[in-house]
Amino acid sequence: LAAGASQSLSFAWDTTGVAPGSYPIRVEAAAVAGETNLANNAFDDGTVVLIAPVHDVAVTSVSVSPTAGVIGDTFVVTVTVANLGTQAETFDLTALANSLVIGTKSVTLAAGATTTQTFSWSTAGLSAGSYAISATASVILGETDLADNTFSDGTVSLSAPPPATPLLALNRIWPEWRHGYSGTAQILYAKVSNLGSVGAYAQVVYDIYDKATGAKVATVSSQVVWIPAGTVAGDVAFASDPWTGAPGVYTVVGTLYYGIDPTNLSIVDGMKRISRFAIV
Repeated sequence: LAAGASQSLSFAWDTTGVAPGSYPIRVEAAAVAGETNLANNAFDDGTVVLIAPVHDVAVTSVSVSPTAGVIGDTFVVTVTVANLGTQAETFDLTALANSLVIGTKSVTLAAGATTTQTFSWSTAGLSAGSYAISATASVILGETDLADNTFSDGTVSLSAPPPATPLLALNRIWPEWRHGYSGTAQILYAKVSNLGSVGAYAQVVYDIYDKATGAKVATVSSQVVWIPAGTVAGDVAFASDPWTGAPGVYTVVGTLYYGIDPTNLSIVDGMKRISRFAIV
């Protein structure tokens, strides 16, 4: 320096590997030749406090929508996670239903930052029941506060879907013969189609009316028949009990009853089928 001159200098201090603590800052100038006043060759001003890096990630909230549904529905789990430490961190965030993993995402957060992540949860193939929803952030190197790495909040009530409803149709009915002699037993037949996605039990009931008077003279039924989905049954399958009547012309009205329970055929096909025959 020239006589009477001054100069400002800066120094970079890399604290990597330095232990945490309080460090007073001191600047010293080396004595030059012939210098006698050394009292002002050193200056103390300020203290640097070094703290240990904090590694701490936390799941701060979990929610699920909707909270109830049937097996096969899809739910959305929303998770908020925060970096409570002093360093940027990368970690895994996992959403769970009970112990079932819904999904895992890799998350990177700057110190003090938060983020909200969503997970889509398909319940196809699961069992009915109650599922507690939670989320967990993986433990990062140097993390000691692990109590906030997991957060549970919300329950999904999962029910079995209602059974499929069978759909059957009475296609047609017909007598074994159109003209017969008195004393000859008549047998009635029907053709039934299963138009639905599930099998069902079916029975055809035949009401026989005197065409001249309109009075119902008899009711005969077929046996109860199992019809698989997408198939057709007819002829002998729905043969009625034999019936013998007096001479006359008769009208037959067929009605289809069906259902899943063979002892309770509670569904009635609204389309009735009609046929006629004569006895001489």
